[in-house]
Amino acid sequence: MKRSLIRWALFLKGKAWQTVRYIPVVLIVLMFVIFFIGPLITSKSLIFRIQRGTQDEIVYDLFLISSYYYPNSTSLGDNAVSLLLTGNYEAIKMGGLRIIAWNDTANAIISLPLARITPHNVCHWISMKALGTTLPNMTNMALILGGRYQNIPYRLPEYRKYDVVTCVAPLFANEQWQYALFAAHTYKRFGAFMHLYVRSMVTPMLEMLKIYEKEGYLRIQPWMRINLQTIDEDLFNPNINIEFRNQAAAQTDCLLQYKESASYISFMDLDDILIPRIGKTYLDEYNYFFTVLPQAAYIHYSKENVAVKGQRSPEKFSLAQMYSSIYFKQVNETGKFVTRPHLINATWIHWPTHIQRNMQSYVIPPNLNAITHLKLMDDDTSPADRNMIREPLFEPKIYFENEVVFTNSTERKPLLYRRDIAWIQEDLERMLRIPEVKALFALLPKDLFYFNIILKCFNDTYYQYHYSGQMNKITCPGPERCHFPANPGINCSNSDGDYLSTSDNKLVNIHFVTQQHFRVEDGCKP
Repeated sequence: MKRSLIRWALFLKGKAWQTVRYIPVVLIVLMFVIFFIGPLITSKSLIFRIQRGTQDEIVYDLFLISSYYYPNSTSLGDNAVSLLLTGNYEAIKMGGLRIIAWNDTANAIISLPLARITPHNVCHWISMKALGTTLPNMTNMALILGGRYQNIPYRLPEYRKYDVVTCVAPLFANEQWQYALFAAHTYKRFGAFMHLYVRSMVTPMLEMLKIYEKEGYLRIQPWMRINLQTIDEDLFNPNINIEFRNQAAAQTDCLLQYKESASYISFMDLDDILIPRIGKTYLDEYNYFFTVLPQAAYIHYSKENVAVKGQRSPEKFSLAQMYSSIYFKQVNETGKFVTRPHLINATWIHWPTHIQRNMQSYVIPPNLNAITHLKLMDDDTSPADRNMIREPLFEPKIYFENEVVFTNSTERKPLLYRRDIAWIQEDLERMLRIPEVKALFALLPKDLFYFNIILKCFNDTYYQYHYSGQMNKITCPGPERCHFPANPGINCSNSDGDYLSTSDNKLVNIHFVTQQHFRVEDGCKP
């Protein structure tokens, strides 16, 4: 764990930057001159520098991810507003944004300080937030752009109460339905509600998960690529400059969305499953740790790689078989965390970057519990015997002492008990008795098409350098660097929406999307 953190710190500190120059088409005839006098426009940063006398005016591009209005909030205060954005890290120099808010009787102009969320400049485009207080009973909100304003969409946060919400990092070209079912039924068993961000997914899998959504297991939210209407993506693709499909923004959006409703929020990947070992539910375990650690803003779990056996064929699939075959590989990776949502207002991928001064973070010793990371699934072609349930052993790689004294001893307990595995399998079979689920289940892919492409791409562009310490060779990591074959004959649901761009014609271009939905196409997009 410590080694992973040190490597990441070196990665952030030692990254060498390269600047990619962008020459607009209208100035192509001046290319030779511009090359020698210096670029006026940098595509890598998408910052336009316009010479006026002795002053340079910089035009920043910002993509508005989401906006929330909180009539009541225990942590932000009543009538709070939050804006979540992604843009070039130099946009922080703007200082803030101004909005105008209306209610039935008045309006007001509010300044919102702009603060960064992403803790590094490895990628030129980062996550940012803008928080402030607006009018009571707000009915409309707009960004002030020069002498005019632009209405922007906003939502109320979720106020329905949940014990635990698990926010899953954005999924793209996802076809691993076995992991989705593994997660959905496990979270159901132990008392968590799953929120899925989906960039793209094979259509039968998405349609099946929509039925799980109706049954109360989870919620599906389209996760949008950033699309700038002011410039062709062939000339500049901002998504290449964003870390891991804008994961920090997705996790912060999930935090802001469930801030007032969840007692605890955990942040996981789809193949990360934390199984409670202290108490019977997630709520029991989190209550225990946050009671023992009253100054904890969040608790961090290490991630232990495991191998499982599973059936690629839907008609032979068994969750009991998967659970019974879990085997710890004695390899750990940088983990994820759990928080009480009123204690933080934003988060990066692996941990929040800012916590209150009187609060601390704590790493849970792996001998107490660790995330079960489904690193490898071997195809088991033998007939699935659903009556043969084996309790998998909990065997994390490392043990270490912590200054905090924990009274619960879990080292000799299995990862999961037979009764829990049986319940999960029975719950799967109950869902399969729903005619719509049964029909879609038969259409799920038996072979992995995108997984192997993504695995090789991420290893070639990121992991081989990360694990070997060659941090200076890493470029901004993400799926946009992967090449997906065109028209593979695979029905895929890609996130889409109505993209809008507006500007004050001076300092800032604002981009956002409305009417988010999924579009079925031939092939998945990154």
